[in-house]
Order: sequence, then structure tokens, then C-alpha cells
Amino acid sequence: MIFVMTSPDNKASRRSNTKMRTRSDNSVWRWNVDPVWNHFSWMCQEAALSQTAIGTFNMYRHVSACLYFGVGAIEAFLNQQMRKRFAGVKTETEIHDMLRKPRLMDKLTEWPSVLCGAEIVVPEYLVSAINDFRQLRGEVTHQKKHDHSLFTELDSAQPQSLVSAVSQYQVLILEHLKQVFPYWLLGWNYIGINNDPNTPCLINNQQFRYSLRALGEHHVPAADYYAAVQWEIANMTSLDGYTRLKTLLDAKPVDIEPYNPSFPTAPRLTRNWWNPPSRRG
Repeated sequence: MIFVMTSPDNKASRRSNTKMRTRSDNSVWRWNVDPVWNHFSWMCQEAALSQTAIGTFNMYRHVSACLYFGVGAIEAFLNQQMRKRFAGVKTETEIHDMLRKPRLMDKLTEWPSVLCGAEIVVPEYLVSAINDFRQLRGEVTHQKKHDHSLFTELDSAQPQSLVSAVSQYQVLILEHLKQVFPYWLLGWNYIGINNDPNTPCLINNQQFRYSLRALGEHHVPAADYYAAVQWEIANMTSLDGYTRLKTLLDAKPVDIEPYNPSFPTAPRLTRNWWNPPSRRG
């Protein structure tokens, strides 16, 4: 099991979560930050909170935030992949212009083929779903209706459908790129690293395999490198594998990886990382 143990002081932990590094080219980098992960996680959180919100006022806020973060997650993902594709080939100015100028829907449908070097047709159901949510997000941002019918649309919006479409789209592209998808696309995050019980953290897929075992999936290899690689290829490189794992995790009767007294400071996988520690198992 891989984890970090430091001072239990929460202030020190928060400082470590936001530590920055500045390079000679004046670029700034932080630990535990990734635009795709941030937007995706915020989307999942707002989608869940919209279902338990007290009153319509709060529900509208969570649904609206989910729309913003969901659309942001798609664009952040495409921009990130396109930057990787042309790093070292184009200048930073060229890459910046390439990411800034196209419309999101053009990126959504045209960039997969550029990224994969082959003709990729994104399923219409994904394009349509993401576009519907994008248009609703646009109306929330720039309301043009003469009445309050926007709130009728928010009443009928299905935030979890947006989460599903955004995650499936990313998995589909990564499948064509022959890359392993990150565990957090399944809608779970780690909590507790550096003794901080409040801040979700990015961990690698190896830790995720240990967590699956802790959740009762004892057949999942963790320590055996070659077996683990084969398991990842079989389960975390395709939309079919994603669907199987998502179904498995969604069926779990617990919301958090069981506490292990042998590793009291180990981070734990949870689907409700926004809950305060007192409400976790």
C-alpha cells in the first residue's frame, strides 16, 4: 500500500496541498492539481448535492454548478490531450491559439480524430447529451428567455446523466488512444492523505487496486506488477471495462473504503468525499 504520512497538523497539511513550484520559464505548478480531475470531481459533487439539496433555491445552485463543471471537464480534457499531442511539435503560442479558438462542439467532434491519428466517430448519443447540457449551461450564463422557463428546464435536468456522458466520452477517447483511464472517472476519490481528512487527493491506479481489495474484490491483483498490468488492460482501457467497474462500485453497500487499523493514516477511497469526517464510516 502506498501513502504519505506527515504531521497531523491540519494547517500544515493544507499548506502541503497547495505547495507551488515555479520553473525558470515562470510557469507555476502545484501538487494535487489537475484541471480535468478538478472539474470532473466538482461536477460529481454538485450532481450528488443537487439530489439532497434542501429547497429549490439550493437545488438550482447545485444543478447550475454541475453544468459549469461538466462542460469545463470536457474542454479541460480535450485541451489537455491536445497539448500532450503537440508538445515539442508546436510552440506554446501556437498551442495556446489552437486550444483557444475552436468552438467546443468542434473540439468535441473533430479533435478525437486528430488526437488518435485515425477517423474517430463519437457516438451521437454522447454528442447530443453533452450539447444539450452545454446549451443549458449557456442559458444559465446568458439568460435570453423573457420568462422563467429556464427553471423548468433546471427542474427536469438530470445531473447524473451529465456525469455519465462526460465520463464515457473521456473513457472512449482514452480507449482509442490505448491508455488506461484514471480511477476517478468512476466517481470516487481519495481522502485522508497527509492526515488531512477534508481534501480529496490524486493517487495512482495502483492504490486504487489495493482499495478494491479492501472493498471485498480480493481477486484484483495489487502487489503483483505483471498481473496488475494485465488486469488494468482487461478492466481499465475500454468503455466495457469502465461499465463493469462502475456497476461494481455503484453496488457497494458502503460509501468509503473500510478503515484499516494497521494503516491508520492511509488515504481511503470514497464516493462522498465532501462529507465531513464525522459522517464517514
